[in-house]
Amino acid sequence: MTQNELSGVDTLFIGLNLLFGLLISGAIVILSNSFTAVAILIVVTITILEILGGV
Repeated sequence: MTQNELSGVDTLFIGLNLLFGLLISGAIVILSNSFTAVAILIVVTITILEILGGV
């Protein structure tokens, strides 16, 4: 039970951090339009979807 509660809190903070990371990555894609930035954006998006699906 305790582990689940801790996971919920950690997931919340991780989700918020990834959300900010997603916004930053989006800005990088718009500004530089580089392949690396696009790849990072895709990875972050997939990670967020996996976490939301895990909840």
